Amino acid sequence: MTLEKNPNWWGTDKDGSKLPYLDKITVKPITSSDVRFTNLKTGDAQVANAIAGKDVPAARSDSSLNYQERPAYGFRSLIPNRAKGYVFEDGRYVKAVSMAIDRTELLHSGYFDLGVAGYGTIAPSHFAFDPNFKPFEKADPDGAKKLIDAVGKPLTFELLVPAGDPALLTISQLMKAQLSKAGITANLNQLEFAKILELQTAHTFAGLTFVGWSGRVDPDGNTYDHVYTKRPFNDSSYTNTNVDKFLDQERATTDEAQRKAAFRSAEQIYVVDDPARIWLGFAAAQLLTSKKVKAPPVYADQIVRYHLMSMAQ
Repeated sequence: MTLEKNPNWWGTDKDGSKLPYLDKITVKPITSSDVRFTNLKTGDAQVANAIAGKDVPAARSDSSLNYQERPAYGFRSLIPNRAKGYVFEDGRYVKAVSMAIDRTELLHSGYFDLGVAGYGTIAPSHFAFDPNFKPFEKADPDGAKKLIDAVGKPLTFELLVPAGDPALLTISQLMKAQLSKAGITANLNQLEFAKILELQTAHTFAGLTFVGWSGRVDPDGNTYDHVYTKRPFNDSSYTNTNVDKFLDQERATTDEAQRKAAFRSAEQIYVVDDPARIWLGFAAAQLLTSKKVKAPPVYADQIVRYHLMSMAQ
């Protein structure tokens, strides 16, 4: 995709110069983190994000590249289809998966310590974050087995994984192994990301999808549309009247203390008591650029600001 400068755009920088600086850019989706990084190293690309954790040390040490990283608002998650008639209609199955996953091992061995372990939608840099909220700090496969036994049927499901990225597949295989310790069978199926989003929007995927969120500055942007009944990003078909009530309360005031209290009450429900999905942690916002490019600081929402980039002098 080639984007050309709109000479009539209203944006300006702090000195009053018109934006964007560049006349034209070409954006090329590359699903493989290995290929993305290689393209930066060879000079075939000048800007990239979503660098695999295993490649971060090399990115930092490469004298031809500039690597930026900061904590992100975005969460990593598994989305269940809780619609009637699907495997995860019963929330106990969702909670069992959350209990069986070892987030510390996942962060260290899967993400190479890129980001942090986490348990919901509210990131450490959000005002409503509670550092003591760690409902699944340690994996509990035995507890997960008991929940599944209470349902009365073994848990076997399909996990849809976006195709094309070896790092994402490795992380998925690690989760599959962790779940097996609780007697849970996850059958991995790689599918194009766009197709997964299509199935999520139609609420017709069979089990779980491995899809997260880039994050927003206010915790409402991370939460409301994802777990409130029938909202646009509520791909799990989740509904809980108390969650809806608390989220309406946080939207009804600008008082941070009151908003935090409402968020905290809601998160306890949609993460633990009646889980909307399985949260794994929070990502790191990254920006890797050629030293031929002058780039702004990386933003915590992980969105690349191309209009603020220019060629280095």
